[in-house]
Amino acid sequence: MSNKGLVPPAPADFARIPFPFVSGGADRETALSALDTAIAVLVEGPELDQAIAGATERFDLEEQGRLRLRKAELDQQLKDLLRT
Repeated sequence: MSNKGLVPPAPADFARIPFPFVSGGADRETALSALDTAIAVLVEGPELDQAIAGATERFDLEEQGRLRLRKAELDQQLKDLLRT
């Protein structure tokens, strides 16, 4: 991060992040599930965006719909995670 001019968050900054995997009070299973979801959103989200753009260019409405549904599922999982 630092080689790109980014500064990592300070420990106090983590207190404002409502994810179970940065909370000291979360049980192991909840934290692991939350971390898995967060990583999926970070990794799969941009890939889905690219795939949706490609399906749109090809006018592949079926593929576009399938990809948009997966993107919506990931977004909902992230929202649900923030509510816990």
